[in-house]
Amino acid sequence: MSVILDNHGAVANSAVTGNSRMENYCYMFHQLAEAESQRDESSGRHFEALQNLSAEMDGLIGETSVQSDIPAIYTYFGQFMNHDMSAPVGTPAFSRTALRQKDSHLFSQSVILNNPDLVSLVSSQRPPNVSWIIDNIKNQHLMPLTLDSLYGDGPADASEDIRLLFQADGALFKIGQTVTQSDLSDITKSPAFVFHHPDRNRDIPRGENQAKIADQRNDGNLILSQLHLALMLFHNNTAEVLRPHTAKAQLFTATRRVVTLHYQYCIVNDFLNRLAPGVKEKIKNPILNQKGQVPFEFTTSAFRFGHSMISSSYDFNSNFGKENKIKNEAKLFELFKFTSSANMNSVAELKGQLPDHWVIDWNRFLDSQRPPTNTADRIDTRVAAGMELLPGPSLPEIKIVGRLSSICARNLKRGYHRFIASGQKIGKALALEGMPILSNEDVCSAFESSSASVILRQNGLDGDTPAWAYFLCEAKLLGKGNKLGPVCAMIVANTIIGLLQLDDNSVLRVNGGTWTPKDSPLFKIGHTEISDISGLLQFAGVLN
Repeated sequence: MSVILDNHGAVANSAVTGNSRMENYCYMFHQLAEAESQRDESSGRHFEALQNLSAEMDGLIGETSVQSDIPAIYTYFGQFMNHDMSAPVGTPAFSRTALRQKDSHLFSQSVILNNPDLVSLVSSQRPPNVSWIIDNIKNQHLMPLTLDSLYGDGPADASEDIRLLFQADGALFKIGQTVTQSDLSDITKSPAFVFHHPDRNRDIPRGENQAKIADQRNDGNLILSQLHLALMLFHNNTAEVLRPHTAKAQLFTATRRVVTLHYQYCIVNDFLNRLAPGVKEKIKNPILNQKGQVPFEFTTSAFRFGHSMISSSYDFNSNFGKENKIKNEAKLFELFKFTSSANMNSVAELKGQLPDHWVIDWNRFLDSQRPPTNTADRIDTRVAAGMELLPGPSLPEIKIVGRLSSICARNLKRGYHRFIASGQKIGKALALEGMPILSNEDVCSAFESSSASVILRQNGLDGDTPAWAYFLCEAKLLGKGNKLGPVCAMIVANTIIGLLQLDDNSVLRVNGGTWTPKDSPLFKIGHTEISDISGLLQFAGVLN
């Protein structure tokens, strides 16, 4: 595989349909999607209602958010997981909408070519049918949840960009180095009292305004890139433990297998237990086709609950935290700036690498400190300040036309264009005994704006709620913002458990499905049992 780029949607349909290195997506409830595709949208009223609802959700930004009891690490571990499952290319409206915009003067040619999926969301015209969606949106991850986003196909990858991620021995990742105070001129040096991290190997490799990693989406913000780095270091440390016991030619493969099993174990026994407690035990026969395809209901709606968990600021480290050495917090917009695409906050002397006083203090994001210093925002109908103005190429145009810089607008409109059924219909299709379905009044009460309730009622969205919005409502009302609601939890758990059960080498199939971290060679060689995200970061050597 080649490097997955930040603008991964910028692929023409003709390039998608003939590429055998891509997998289809699927629908978990195909008949519901077919029924949704038959909705009469000639008036554009439903599309306009979604636009208005997203504006109401954005209107709450800036008001005080409510913190959950979920440590903030789960927000970004979930984002990493999402990128490891779904890397969509193509858009069903590329030839129908985006190219037609060429002469409308709404967008520049560069926006049309680089952001066709976003441009398509401006129009209320939907694709002709469900088959069109399946044929024209493909997943670059052939094997979801196997760390393709970290490894690609490894040091033997056909792509030179992937091969160059690894050191000459083919077993270890290349690691980027931070910029230290001594590297800077007197003008840009930080004050003497600022903490500078003693380990320079605390950044991903970068160059030419581009992260040198397999999935460049993982450089979308500084917390995520530091997590990607932690997994690279976890791999390197694992390889060094295995090296004396493993043939040189087998070292990379053996290391990747161990790292992947620990990663998958953390997903099933830490991430799912935290966000959807008790749900995986209820899944006997996952609702998933037998080809290992990711459902649109999952990637377009259910697993986007994490957008509500993002906080507008964090107690990031001693420089940007409660010690107030520089500031008392790191703002979300600052974390977007310390990326390669933003040229490391456009400070030329940083030479494209992270300054060492911006290295994350992971202890502040875990529940090793009780209560955790940073907890995720409650899962509800609010999103954090900054999520209404997502960074990206040609932001002014995207912001002005169709409010496409807003994550709320994007999520609601993508669900519309991909024929995702309402949350109520999906819940009823699950047909599980005792599963509560929110009433119309429940849905309205979950939105903290009276005008939002009016939009919902006047357009029938209170009883036929877009799936993404419905999942946020049930998390707030039934999960108290600290876990997923029942319908969303079942979609998420079914997808993850189903994908792992279809993979003969996964943590749910190895040793007959009984594999635990005590079966890991890391434990057998004498290291501690690595059974959760905290243990993974500890072994990676990134906990200060």
